[in-house]
Parts: sequence; C-alpha cells; structure tokens
Amino acid sequence: MQKLDLILNGAELHHGVSGVNVYLRLLTEALLSPPETLNWRLAVPRPCVQHAQFLPENRLLIVEGRDVGGYDARSLYWNHRLAQHVRKFHPEAVFHSVFHFWTPLPPHKLVVTVHDCIEQIEPSVRPKSFKTRAHRWLCRHTTRHARAVVAISEWTKSQAIDIQKIAPKKISVLYNWVRSACLQPVSLENIEAMRRRHNLPDNYIAYVGGYRAYKNVEFLISAWNLARQSQPMPPLVLAGQIPDSSTNHGFFCDIHGAAKLAGASAQEVVLPGLIPDEDLPAFYAGASLFVSPSRQEGFGYPAVEAIACKTPVLVSDASVYPELVPEKHLRFALTDPNILAGRMREAITNPDHFCRPLDPRFTAAYGKIRYEQLIRKVLTDS
Repeated sequence: MQKLDLILNGAELHHGVSGVNVYLRLLTEALLSPPETLNWRLAVPRPCVQHAQFLPENRLLIVEGRDVGGYDARSLYWNHRLAQHVRKFHPEAVFHSVFHFWTPLPPHKLVVTVHDCIEQIEPSVRPKSFKTRAHRWLCRHTTRHARAVVAISEWTKSQAIDIQKIAPKKISVLYNWVRSACLQPVSLENIEAMRRRHNLPDNYIAYVGGYRAYKNVEFLISAWNLARQSQPMPPLVLAGQIPDSSTNHGFFCDIHGAAKLAGASAQEVVLPGLIPDEDLPAFYAGASLFVSPSRQEGFGYPAVEAIACKTPVLVSDASVYPELVPEKHLRFALTDPNILAGRMREAITNPDHFCRPLDPRFTAAYGKIRYEQLIRKVLTDS
C-alpha cells in the first residue's frame, strides 16, 4: 500500500455549502498547486463521493460504510470509520480533521483545525440537546490531546486557549486564504454578465454570508435605512440562503421583518439567494461597498475576499475584524446603527478611502508554505 504523508478528513462534505467546506476546498486547491511536496489524500465517505468532485479521483481515499441519518449520528459514525481506516492502513500519516472531531481511538498523528468558539459564546447557537453538548465536549477533549492544532486567526487562538483550554504551544495560527479568482482582475463584461444572471441593480451595497442571529444583519438593514434618510443610497443586496422567518425562534436573523420595518421594497433590499462560487469575485467587484455587521467571526472570508477584489469595505469592530482590518475608519461599533449609517454615507461618497490592500498572509502562496511546514513537523515527531 502506498505510503501517505497526509490524509484530510472529508466527513463533513455532506453538509454542502459551509465555511468549513470552503476551507477544505481551498486547502486542497493549494496542495494541488506546484510544487507538490506532500503525498496526500482526502478521505471521503462513500455516500459523499459526489460532493468531492472538485478533486481528481486519484486524490480520493474512499472509505466504505452505510449512509446514516441525523447530523450528530452521521458525524460520529463517519469520523469513527475514517479514523479507524487511517489507524489500520496508514498509521504513520498525519490525519487532519478540518472540523471538530471525536472518536474513541483517534489516529496517532492527529491535527485539528479550530475555526471559532462561537457555540460557547453565543447563546443562540449553543447546542440544546444533551447528546450534542456531550459530543462537543468530547470533540474539545480530543482537540486538547491532538498532536497539533490549527487556529485560523490570532482571535481564534486566544479563544481556543481561554475557552477550550488548549495548550498555547500546540496551536499554530494559519490564516485562511482567499480563492485565487479573487486575486485576478474582474472585467466590466464579467460584472455585467453576473448582474444579469442574478437580476442585480447597477450599483449596490453587498453582504455575503450566513444568517444566524450573531451575523447581525438586521443591524445592517437598520443602518442602511438610516443612511438613506439624508442621502441617496444604493440598494442593499443580501446574498445567501435567507431563513424562513416562521421558523426563526431567535436562531436566525429576521431579514423579512427588518426589511418590512425599514419600509424597503424588493428592489431596495434585494435577496438573490446563493451566489455560486464562480460568480463571487464579480459580485464583490461589482459592489459599491461591502459591509459585515457580524458580532462573531473566526476569520471572515467574505470581507477579506471583498478586500482582495478591491471593493470598499466596512466591518464591525468585533471579534476577529480588528486583526484583519487594522484601519479604524474601516470598522464601526455595534452600539448604534447611526454610527454605521454615517460610515456608509462616507464610503459611498469617497469609496477610495475605504479600500485597503490585501494582507499577503491571506494568500494561498503564503499559507501553503506554513501549512506544509506544520505537517512535516508532525510527521517527523516521534
């Protein structure tokens, strides 16, 4: 059997579109780029093979098993199956789980990525069932005993130390990086074609991301509504899957209710749904301004990708954002929507003042080197 250096955990691929799966795809894309110095595979549950079509077949390590229903049950079953496959057939390989992970007998050379500690901080997403809470506790226990831990920002590292009690010496900060398409100029023709495909206005203020309560998108709608009281403002385009307000229960942002409260029409607060990955660079580049009002982020892909696309940005003064966006005038306090409203008016009037260069630490070229150094260190540790 071929000796492998690295096996990535693909058990979470069944969740489809998620920040974790964006992380996994960008990581494998970087590993495929020359020079290839590691012999690696993505371990994929048989039922998830269709979700791994972004990789050539020879990069897949397919693990057999049955399909299992239920979020926690599926994660438990497949993490255990993949871990035991690695222990049996590839005991010397580094096994990197890109999400929280637990099995009674983890692989010997385990690396775990910690994306955030939001479940411990935000009551709205704290697991309610005892089984889920117990599973998360076991995952944190496993992470504490892993050979190495990857934190996607200094903010996440500090939270992992304070909340998850992980030893600082185990944690390496390896920033997420933007997709390569965001580093290429986007033509006006491509932007216009993207607008036609998604029925977007010529000018717009953009938001991309999730709609859990801590994303705080109602705050953005309120600030946008205040801003347009004294100055014409472009429509607000909220990309992503909007939750059904009838099943909100405080877990999600109430987008429809906030838009109704602002007296905004469907042409003023535009909800195009999910923007495909291939259209995101044009979506960012075509925006007059990108805004993120989130209270909690482990990294914040959309804001950094908007920066890479040379779009003016405004981000909240919370969690990781002061680390990603050091310029104070590009951040706003979450204490009063009038503060954001004022910044939005300034950004629309003077957009160049709200652009910043992309930090090279957020590129694949930088991240791949650091990542391979970490994996090689774990490989050679006895």
